[in-house]
Amino acid sequence: MDDARRSRTRNTSELVQAGRVPAPVAEAEQTDEVTALRLEVEQLRAALATRDMIWTAKTVIAATTGCSPQEAHELLVRQSQFEHRKLRDVALELVNRHESSARRAG
Repeated sequence: MDDARRSRTRNTSELVQAGRVPAPVAEAEQTDEVTALRLEVEQLRAALATRDMIWTAKTVIAATTGCSPQEAHELLVRQSQFEHRKLRDVALELVNRHESSARRAG
């Protein structure tokens, strides 16, 4: 939670205790905050999943071509730009294809 949000929550709690803000208003603000925090957690989880997918794709590229991780990243970015697709989508497709071919081979 950022400092401004923490401060607003603390201020709201203090005002409710002092009887200056009705409890339903404070509850609504807390509900809004909880909703915002849940959304933020969801977005952070998606970002981590995307980062992991891109890392896995870079690993596949590096392992199959013998290039460095940095070169693998550059190849992945170039392919993304060439296809006008998001990097995460290209990475996901590459990983899925790799896993599919590994299942067929194994």
